[in-house]
Amino acid sequence: MLVLEIFKDLEGAWQIHREIEDYGNMEGTASFQKMSSDSNPYYYHYREVETLQLTTDNRFPVHKE
Repeated sequence: MLVLEIFKDLEGAWQIHREIEDYGNMEGTASFQKMSSDSNPYYYHYREVETLQLTTDNRFPVHKE
């Protein structure tokens, strides 16, 4: 099934970088971890761990799941 192949290709860790116009940027890692079973093959855990750097040079650790 094509959807399962796409999710499988996303598994693992990815480096990410985001520009936040007029505020700063964020850099870090996004990861997709398979949590599924045979009865639910589409269940993945997504997590980002990043550093937010503001234009004022202040830095903060951030994450989302």
